[in-house]
Amino acid sequence: MATPNELLFDSAISHQIGVRNFASGEVRRLLAILEEADRNLVRRLRVELARFGDDVDFTGEKLLALIAFVRGLRRGVMQQFRIEIRSMLFNLASAEAAFERRMLQRATPQPFDFRTARAKDLRRVTVAQPFDGRLLREWFQSLERADLASVTRVIQSGLAERKPVTQIIRDVAGTKIQRFSDGVLSQTRRNAEAVIRTSITHVSTAARQEVWKENADSIIALRWTAILDGRTSAICRARDEHYAPVPGGKPLPPDLPRLRPEGARPPAHVNCRSVMVPILDPEKFGAIPDRVSYNEWLRRQTAEEQDKILGKAKGALFRRGDLDVDKFVDRRGQEITLDQLRKQEPKAFAD
Repeated sequence: MATPNELLFDSAISHQIGVRNFASGEVRRLLAILEEADRNLVRRLRVELARFGDDVDFTGEKLLALIAFVRGLRRGVMQQFRIEIRSMLFNLASAEAAFERRMLQRATPQPFDFRTARAKDLRRVTVAQPFDGRLLREWFQSLERADLASVTRVIQSGLAERKPVTQIIRDVAGTKIQRFSDGVLSQTRRNAEAVIRTSITHVSTAARQEVWKENADSIIALRWTAILDGRTSAICRARDEHYAPVPGGKPLPPDLPRLRPEGARPPAHVNCRSVMVPILDPEKFGAIPDRVSYNEWLRRQTAEEQDKILGKAKGALFRRGDLDVDKFVDRRGQEITLDQLRKQEPKAFAD
């Protein structure tokens, strides 16, 4: 029978998959806001640029008004994006704290009243705790500055080089044949996706840590657990299976390898997939679970759970033993489609 710590470990890994799936859904939802704004910008730009003749005065009112107009449009969408993501993260923090408390309670065989986190602390860690070196507002500011600079530069340089309006629009928005991935607006969307995914990992970890701090008398350590596959970053491989004390809690047991720096938490980098797993006091709840890779963990799950994580087609390939989990993600650690997988691993699809 699994010990409470083993149950907790399995639940934490499974939940991390759910967080990643949630992040993918939020990426689709929030990027739709930017995509609609991009289409609106292109429509308006086409009209405004058509008013320019061959002689462009770069100090003239018409050009200055155009740049101010474009900047106003982009600031508006960035403000909407900021409001949406902040609201989502506040809700996520509350949900993650509640889930963590439930997970702790379910892992213990006897009734145990774990304490929950305070709402003010959850709000604080969402907006006032940096991740990957920046506060949330600084991530927004950087995203907006880069967007405004790139769009303005393309428009001004296009006019200076006497490019046709159609070419300037292509430089801004990209081309249909490339699925609009070759325009400067696509870089904003990629940057926005990184902010969404990284902030979700940060808030998930930070909110759960507030629960761990409230229960520091029952949790002896926090274990950095990396998803070990061919896409794992060097920093996450190095930190895997290293432990940190709960802030404000007991000293770390001397036989556990210490995380350096001990305050390090996922995300360690953009698109980080690592997770911190709490270790319940073995004197109260049972032994610390042995090390296990993500691939090994997934192999011991039910077919239903594997299909839930990978999808039915990929789950079937995984169970056949032809492919390990590192084949299902790209270099950024993001899921690849079945068609992409078929091109990369055609032998796995052979009858």
